[in-house]
Amino acid sequence: TDARELYSNIIAEHQKAAEAKRQQTLLAQQQAAERARKEDQAEQQRRQVVELIGQGKNAVNKRQLNNAVSSFDEAAALMPDNKQFASDSYMEMADAMLNLAQHLSNPTDAQTSLNKAENYIKAALAAQNSSGARNLYAKILDARKEQERLAQARAEAQRKQQEQAAQAAAQKKAEEQRKQQEQAAQAAVQKKAEEQQKQPKTAAHKQVENLIAQGT
Repeated sequence: TDARELYSNIIAEHQKAAEAKRQQTLLAQQQAAERARKEDQAEQQRRQVVELIGQGKNAVNKRQLNNAVSSFDEAAALMPDNKQFASDSYMEMADAMLNLAQHLSNPTDAQTSLNKAENYIKAALAAQNSSGARNLYAKILDARKEQERLAQARAEAQRKQQEQAAQAAAQKKAEEQRKQQEQAAQAAVQKKAEEQQKQPKTAAHKQVENLIAQGT
């Protein structure tokens, strides 16, 4: 009986070890499958991000701000959890928006483009703090300062234009008033002269006329 019990224990331990090994193998297979699934998903996301960035850069070349922002924002939403890839992608988007801002004539659109560029470069730095990202951020900040300088210059030019327009309007109004006053004065003199001519001749007037007539 002792031998049979010992044998049974050995068999039980063997089965237990076999089951543990089977569970371990199954777990390893599940983990490998999960890694493969995540890698496949990440690769698919990378392809989508690359494609969207390409669409965004194409929109930038055509000066289409809204289309560029739409493509880049969609790319950002799909960004996989890969620091190097994310940093490079965000830098590419930031650089494109900086380039767009420098070619837009509308100040509001240029400001929007710079805002997006700054958002993307901050995301790049959050993913990976590289010297390339820091240098690009500095360029974006310089471009923002230049935009502010141009905005101030435009505001100053507009202010001077408004002042000149106001002065011209005041001068025109004063000239019109002067002409009106001159016309009114001339009309008053003419009216007074006409009224004097219509007044009946006095005895003195008649005497003067008679003397003139006798003299002739």
